[in-house]
Amino acid sequence: MFEKWNFAGVLDFDKERLERRDLIEEAKHALIDAYKDLAPAEALFRATMSERLDAPREARFWVDVYISMRQAPAEEFEE
Repeated sequence: MFEKWNFAGVLDFDKERLERRDLIEEAKHALIDAYKDLAPAEALFRATMSERLDAPREARFWVDVYISMRQAPAEEFEE
């Protein structure tokens, strides 16, 4: 019955999602530390540049960083 289930693949997928989420959080905090309240604009700029350089995966990454910033409380942008 369970032969058709690939539990190893499911675990690998979840691991990749968690690693990506960690990278997004790290990038978000790095941009906030460097650019403060301009960090969301920097994330969108990087997404635009990635798209123009024909790197859609990187562009999506920076869009996800931007979305994460928009969901962050305002206190994260203060010194």
